[in-house]
Amino acid sequence: PVYSLTNPSQLTDPELLATPCDPAVIETALRTTGVALLRGVIPPAAARHLAEQLTSYIPQGVEIGSANNGEAEKGSQNFLTLFQRDPCWLQLFDPSPIIEAVDAVLGPECHVITQKGWRHAPGHDATNGSGNGGMHVDELWAEMPEDMASDPRYEPPILILTALAYLNGTSRELCPTRVVPGSFRSGRRPPRDGADYDLSESTATSWGNKQAHVALAEPGDILLFRSEVWHAGSVNLTTDQTRLCVETAFGARKVSQKFYPYLNFRLAERTFE
Repeated sequence: PVYSLTNPSQLTDPELLATPCDPAVIETALRTTGVALLRGVIPPAAARHLAEQLTSYIPQGVEIGSANNGEAEKGSQNFLTLFQRDPCWLQLFDPSPIIEAVDAVLGPECHVITQKGWRHAPGHDATNGSGNGGMHVDELWAEMPEDMASDPRYEPPILILTALAYLNGTSRELCPTRVVPGSFRSGRRPPRDGADYDLSESTATSWGNKQAHVALAEPGDILLFRSEVWHAGSVNLTTDQTRLCVETAFGARKVSQKFYPYLNFRLAERTFE
Protein backbone atom coordinates (compact mmCIF):
# COMPACT_ATOMS: atom_id res chain seq x y z
CA PRO A 1 0.00 0.00 0.00
CA VAL A 2 1.05 3.61 -0.60
CA TYR A 3 0.22 4.59 2.98
CA SER A 4 1.30 2.97 6.21
CA LEU A 5 1.41 4.00 9.84
CA THR A 6 5.16 3.43 9.89
CA ASN A 7 6.02 5.36 6.71
CA PRO A 8 3.10 7.55 5.60
CA SER A 9 3.52 9.80 2.58
CA GLN A 10 2.62 12.83 4.68
CA LEU A 11 6.14 12.78 6.15
CA THR A 12 7.82 13.34 2.77
CA ASP A 13 5.25 15.09 0.55
CA PRO A 14 6.26 18.65 -0.44
CA GLU A 15 4.62 21.43 1.52
CA LEU A 16 1.79 23.40 -0.06
CA LEU A 17 2.74 27.07 -0.29
CA ALA A 18 0.35 29.64 1.17
CA THR A 19 -1.65 31.94 -1.10
CA PRO A 20 -1.71 35.69 -0.32
CA CYS A 21 -4.95 36.76 1.36
CA ASP A 22 -6.11 38.85 -1.57
CA PRO A 23 -9.49 37.94 -3.16
CA ALA A 24 -8.24 38.38 -6.73
CA VAL A 25 -5.16 36.22 -6.08
CA ILE A 26 -7.32 33.57 -4.38
CA GLU A 27 -9.71 33.51 -7.34
CA THR A 28 -6.80 33.02 -9.75
CA ALA A 29 -5.44 30.17 -7.60
CA LEU A 30 -8.81 28.41 -7.57
CA ARG A 31 -9.06 28.65 -11.36
CA THR A 32 -5.49 27.47 -12.00
CA THR A 33 -4.45 25.05 -9.24
CA GLY A 34 -7.86 24.58 -7.61
CA VAL A 35 -6.60 25.18 -4.08
CA ALA A 36 -5.50 28.03 -1.80
CA LEU A 37 -3.99 27.79 1.70
CA LEU A 38 -4.76 31.03 3.55
CA ARG A 39 -2.97 32.13 6.70
CA GLY A 40 -4.58 33.67 9.77
CA VAL A 41 -8.13 34.00 8.47
CA ILE A 42 -9.60 33.27 11.90
CA PRO A 43 -8.21 35.55 14.66
CA PRO A 44 -6.29 33.67 17.40
CA ALA A 45 -8.85 34.33 20.16
CA ALA A 46 -11.71 33.17 17.93
CA ALA A 47 -9.80 30.04 16.88
CA ARG A 48 -9.18 29.14 20.54
CA HIS A 49 -12.85 29.67 21.41
CA LEU A 50 -14.05 27.53 18.51
CA ALA A 51 -11.52 24.82 19.41
CA GLU A 52 -12.87 24.75 22.97
CA GLN A 53 -16.42 24.51 21.67
CA LEU A 54 -15.64 21.64 19.30
CA THR A 55 -13.72 19.80 22.03
CA SER A 56 -16.72 19.95 24.35
CA TYR A 57 -19.25 18.31 21.99
CA ILE A 58 -20.53 14.72 22.21
CA PRO A 59 -21.50 12.99 18.93
CA GLN A 60 -25.22 12.36 18.61
CA GLY A 61 -27.53 10.31 16.37
CA VAL A 62 -25.86 9.42 13.06
CA GLU A 63 -22.71 11.44 13.77
CA ILE A 64 -19.48 9.43 13.58
CA GLY A 65 -18.41 8.33 17.04
CA SER A 66 -21.91 8.41 18.57
CA ALA A 67 -23.51 5.55 20.50
CA ASN A 68 -25.55 4.78 17.36
CA ASN A 69 -22.49 4.70 15.10
CA GLY A 70 -20.11 2.41 16.92
CA GLU A 71 -18.58 1.03 13.73
CA ALA A 72 -17.01 4.37 12.82
CA GLU A 73 -13.36 4.57 11.82
CA LYS A 74 -10.91 4.63 14.70
CA GLY A 75 -10.19 7.99 16.27
CA SER A 76 -12.66 10.05 14.22
CA GLN A 77 -15.72 11.96 15.37
CA ASN A 78 -17.85 14.35 13.34
CA PHE A 79 -20.52 16.91 14.16
CA LEU A 80 -23.17 17.80 11.59
CA THR A 81 -24.69 21.21 10.89
CA LEU A 82 -22.56 22.94 13.53
CA PHE A 83 -24.34 26.29 13.35
CA GLN A 84 -27.46 24.59 14.75
CA ARG A 85 -25.54 23.80 17.94
CA ASP A 86 -24.28 27.32 18.53
CA PRO A 87 -24.41 30.57 16.52
CA CYS A 88 -20.66 31.04 17.10
CA TRP A 89 -20.10 28.87 14.02
CA LEU A 90 -21.82 31.40 11.78
CA GLN A 91 -18.59 33.43 11.72
CA LEU A 92 -17.17 30.78 9.36
CA PHE A 93 -19.88 31.56 6.79
CA ASP A 94 -18.32 34.79 5.58
CA PRO A 95 -14.76 35.42 6.80
CA SER A 96 -12.77 37.86 4.70
CA PRO A 97 -11.09 37.45 2.24
CA ILE A 98 -12.72 34.06 1.62
CA ILE A 99 -16.25 35.36 1.13
CA GLU A 100 -15.09 37.90 -1.48
CA ALA A 101 -13.29 35.16 -3.43
CA VAL A 102 -16.23 32.77 -3.10
CA ASP A 103 -18.64 35.42 -4.38
CA ALA A 104 -16.37 36.13 -7.34
CA VAL A 105 -16.08 32.45 -8.28
CA LEU A 106 -19.56 31.08 -7.49
CA GLY A 107 -21.58 34.24 -8.08
CA PRO A 108 -23.28 36.70 -5.71
CA GLU A 109 -26.20 34.31 -5.11
CA CYS A 110 -23.97 31.54 -3.72
CA HIS A 111 -24.84 30.04 -0.35
CA VAL A 112 -23.50 27.77 2.38
CA ILE A 113 -24.54 24.17 1.66
CA THR A 114 -23.00 22.28 4.59
CA GLN A 115 -20.98 22.77 7.75
CA LYS A 116 -19.56 20.02 9.91
CA GLY A 117 -16.80 19.65 12.46
CA TRP A 118 -14.20 16.91 12.85
CA ARG A 119 -12.09 15.60 15.72
CA HIS A 120 -9.22 13.29 14.74
CA ALA A 121 -7.59 11.66 17.76
CA PRO A 122 -4.26 9.82 18.03
CA GLY A 123 -4.39 6.70 15.87
CA HIS A 124 -6.87 8.17 13.41
CA ASP A 125 -6.07 6.95 9.89
CA ALA A 126 -8.05 8.67 7.12
CA THR A 127 -6.29 6.55 4.50
CA ASN A 128 -8.02 3.40 5.76
CA GLY A 129 -11.76 3.23 5.22
CA SER A 130 -14.43 2.84 2.57
CA GLY A 131 -15.94 5.62 0.47
CA ASN A 132 -13.40 8.37 1.08
CA GLY A 133 -10.38 6.26 1.97
CA GLY A 134 -7.29 7.93 0.56
CA MET A 135 -7.44 10.32 -2.40
CA HIS A 136 -10.92 11.34 -3.51
CA VAL A 137 -12.94 14.20 -4.94
CA ASP A 138 -15.99 15.68 -3.26
CA GLU A 139 -17.91 16.09 -6.51
CA LEU A 140 -17.04 15.48 -10.16
CA TRP A 141 -19.49 17.22 -12.46
CA ALA A 142 -18.50 15.65 -15.77
CA GLU A 143 -16.08 12.80 -16.37
CA MET A 144 -14.23 13.23 -19.66
CA PRO A 145 -11.04 12.23 -21.48
CA GLU A 146 -7.96 13.77 -19.92
CA ASP A 147 -6.89 15.56 -23.08
CA MET A 148 -10.25 17.35 -23.20
CA ALA A 149 -10.28 18.25 -19.50
CA SER A 150 -6.70 19.55 -19.75
CA ASP A 151 -7.29 21.63 -22.87
CA PRO A 152 -6.60 25.28 -21.90
CA ARG A 153 -9.51 26.36 -24.10
CA TYR A 154 -11.87 24.56 -21.71
CA GLU A 155 -12.73 26.25 -18.40
CA PRO A 156 -14.20 23.65 -16.00
CA PRO A 157 -17.10 25.15 -14.04
CA ILE A 158 -16.70 25.67 -10.31
CA LEU A 159 -19.92 24.85 -8.47
CA ILE A 160 -18.72 23.97 -4.96
CA LEU A 161 -15.89 25.36 -2.83
CA THR A 162 -14.90 23.90 0.53
CA ALA A 163 -13.24 25.91 3.29
CA LEU A 164 -11.44 23.64 5.76
CA ALA A 165 -10.68 25.65 8.91
CA TYR A 166 -7.91 24.34 11.16
CA LEU A 167 -8.69 25.37 14.74
CA ASN A 168 -5.51 24.02 16.34
CA GLY A 169 -3.31 23.66 13.28
CA THR A 170 -1.67 20.64 11.67
CA SER A 171 1.83 19.24 11.33
CA ARG A 172 3.34 16.37 9.40
CA GLU A 173 2.49 14.17 12.38
CA LEU A 174 -0.96 15.68 13.07
CA CYS A 175 -2.91 14.39 10.03
CA PRO A 176 -2.38 17.20 7.51
CA THR A 177 -4.68 17.43 4.49
CA ARG A 178 -3.02 16.22 1.27
CA VAL A 179 -3.96 17.82 -2.06
CA VAL A 180 -2.86 17.42 -5.69
CA PRO A 181 -2.83 20.96 -7.15
CA GLY A 182 -4.19 21.11 -10.68
CA SER A 183 -5.80 17.66 -10.51
CA PHE A 184 -9.25 19.08 -11.28
CA ARG A 185 -7.99 19.07 -14.88
CA SER A 186 -7.76 15.26 -14.87
CA GLY A 187 -11.42 14.89 -15.86
CA ARG A 188 -11.84 11.92 -13.51
CA ARG A 189 -11.75 10.65 -9.98
CA PRO A 190 -8.44 9.27 -8.65
CA PRO A 191 -7.90 5.56 -9.34
CA ARG A 192 -8.62 2.98 -6.65
CA ASP A 193 -7.25 -0.50 -6.06
CA GLY A 194 -10.49 -2.50 -6.16
CA ALA A 195 -13.21 -3.39 -8.64
CA ASP A 196 -15.83 -1.72 -6.41
CA TYR A 197 -14.77 1.93 -6.45
CA ASP A 198 -16.80 2.97 -3.41
CA LEU A 199 -15.42 0.18 -1.22
CA SER A 200 -11.77 0.30 -2.21
CA GLU A 201 -8.77 2.44 -1.34
CA SER A 202 -7.08 5.09 -3.46
CA THR A 203 -3.44 4.42 -4.20
CA ALA A 204 -2.92 7.72 -6.02
CA THR A 205 -0.19 10.10 -4.85
CA SER A 206 -0.03 12.21 -8.00
CA TRP A 207 -1.66 13.05 -11.31
CA GLY A 208 0.79 13.18 -14.19
CA ASN A 209 3.69 15.32 -13.01
CA LYS A 210 1.61 16.96 -10.28
CA GLN A 211 2.47 15.52 -6.89
CA ALA A 212 0.46 15.48 -3.68
CA HIS A 213 1.33 18.31 -1.27
CA VAL A 214 0.62 18.60 2.45
CA ALA A 215 -1.17 21.61 3.94
CA LEU A 216 0.76 22.45 7.12
CA ALA A 217 -1.44 24.90 9.00
CA GLU A 218 -1.36 27.14 12.05
CA PRO A 219 -4.47 27.68 14.19
CA GLY A 220 -6.86 29.91 12.23
CA ASP A 221 -5.60 28.96 8.76
CA ILE A 222 -8.09 27.85 6.11
CA LEU A 223 -7.64 25.59 3.10
CA LEU A 224 -10.02 26.59 0.30
CA PHE A 225 -10.44 24.19 -2.64
CA ARG A 226 -12.80 23.28 -5.46
CA SER A 227 -14.75 20.02 -5.28
CA GLU A 228 -12.97 18.29 -8.18
CA VAL A 229 -9.48 18.54 -6.67
CA TRP A 230 -7.94 15.25 -5.58
CA HIS A 231 -7.41 15.40 -1.82
CA ALA A 232 -7.12 13.15 1.20
CA GLY A 233 -6.82 13.04 4.92
CA SER A 234 -3.84 11.35 6.53
CA VAL A 235 -2.72 9.77 9.80
CA ASN A 236 -2.55 11.19 13.33
CA LEU A 237 0.89 9.96 14.35
CA THR A 238 0.92 11.88 17.64
CA THR A 239 0.21 10.32 21.01
CA ASP A 240 -1.42 13.30 22.69
CA GLN A 241 -2.94 15.66 20.08
CA THR A 242 -6.35 15.74 18.43
CA ARG A 243 -6.81 17.62 15.18
CA LEU A 244 -9.79 19.99 15.26
CA CYS A 245 -11.17 21.23 11.97
CA VAL A 246 -14.41 22.55 10.51
CA GLU A 247 -15.58 22.05 6.94
CA THR A 248 -17.82 24.77 5.51
CA ALA A 249 -18.89 24.27 1.91
CA PHE A 250 -20.26 26.92 -0.44
CA GLY A 251 -22.37 26.18 -3.51
CA ALA A 252 -23.50 28.08 -6.55
CA ARG A 253 -27.20 28.97 -6.44
CA LYS A 254 -28.10 25.90 -8.50
CA VAL A 255 -26.54 23.56 -5.90
CA SER A 256 -28.89 22.54 -3.06
CA GLN A 257 -28.00 22.59 0.63
CA LYS A 258 -26.92 19.38 2.40
CA PHE A 259 -27.92 20.16 5.98
CA TYR A 260 -28.76 17.02 7.93
CA PRO A 261 -31.47 15.62 7.98
CA TYR A 262 -31.71 17.02 4.45
CA LEU A 263 -35.36 17.11 3.30
CA ASN A 264 -36.53 17.41 6.92
CA PHE A 265 -34.05 20.13 7.86
CA ARG A 266 -35.44 23.00 9.95
CA LEU A 267 -33.41 26.07 10.86
CA ALA A 268 -33.20 26.53 14.63
CA GLU A 269 -34.74 29.81 15.78
CA ARG A 270 -31.71 30.76 17.89
CA THR A 271 -29.55 30.59 14.74
CA PHE A 272 -31.11 33.78 13.36
CA GLU A 273 -32.12 35.52 16.61
